[in-house]
Amino acid sequence: MRRALIALVAALALAVVPLGSAETSYSDPAGDSGRAPDITTVAVSNTTDGTVTFKVSVGNYTVLPTFPPALVSIGLFLDLDKNPNTGDLGDEGYAHFDSSGAVDFERWNGSDMVDVPETSMSSSFSSGVLTFTVARSELLNTTGFSFELFTINIDLTVPGVVPVDRAPNTGMPSWSYDLVLPPPPVAVKPVIGKPVVLAAPIAGKRFTITFPVVRSDDGTPLTTATVGCTTTVAGKTIPHTHTFKSGTVKATLVVPKAAKGKQLKIAVKVTAGSQAATKVVTFKVK
Repeated sequence: MRRALIALVAALALAVVPLGSAETSYSDPAGDSGRAPDITTVAVSNTTDGTVTFKVSVGNYTVLPTFPPALVSIGLFLDLDKNPNTGDLGDEGYAHFDSSGAVDFERWNGSDMVDVPETSMSSSFSSGVLTFTVARSELLNTTGFSFELFTINIDLTVPGVVPVDRAPNTGMPSWSYDLVLPPPPVAVKPVIGKPVVLAAPIAGKRFTITFPVVRSDDGTPLTTATVGCTTTVAGKTIPHTHTFKSGTVKATLVVPKAAKGKQLKIAVKVTAGSQAATKVVTFKVK
C-alpha cells in the first residue's frame, strides 16, 4: 500500500507544497494540502495497560461535504523498530482509514505486509479530529516507533490532480514517539528467617524445625513458593517430611539412634519466581 501511494504521488508530480499515560504533540504546517485533509497537529499517547492513541487534527475538514468523503483517506506508516533498513521501506505497520470510518491494518510478517483481519484498531471523527486507537500488542509490543501520515483526496472534478498532505513534510525526518511503560514488577526474593526448634535433636527421637519465610519487599509472610529440603547426618541423607504453609517451612524427621554425637544438617531452599534463598543449619545430636 505504501509503495502504491508513493508511486501515485510521484507520478502525478503534484504542484502543491510537499506533504507534510504521556502525550506528545507534533505540528505540521497548515494550508499545504490543497483539497486533501490538511493535517495540522498530531497527538500520540499511550496508557500503561497497552493502548496507543493517535489524535490527528485536520484543519480544513469544513470545506469538504463530509469527512472523510468518498475517495478521501488517511494513511499511517509505522516504523515499529525505528530501523529504516527493516520492514517495508522501513515500516512494519500500515493503517488506512477510509470514507466509511473502517480501518484496514497491515503488519510486517518478516517478508511482506499482510492484512490483520481482526484488528483492535478503531477510529472516530469529530470536530476536525480523527482519533484512532490500537493495542500495543498489535504493534509488535514496540517500546517506541517512528511514524508518518498521508492524506489523499482523489477529486474526480479536477482530472489529473490528486491533492495530498504528508506529515511531517517531505524532506523532514519521521516523527518519533517513545511509549511510557509501567515499571517492571518488583522481583520478590524469599527471606528465610531464624529457625525455631522446641528442643535439640536427640538420637532415636522425633525432631521438628520450622523456618519463617517473608517477602523481601515488605516483610510480610511469603505465601506462594516452591520449597526443597534435605536432611543429613554425618553426610548421609536421612528421611524426612516437610511442608510450606502461610510463610512457614516445617521439617520433621526421626533422628537415627546411631546419630548420637554426630552432626545433623538441614538445608532449606525456597524459590519464588526467578528468586531463591537457601539456609543451612547444623545441630550436634544428643
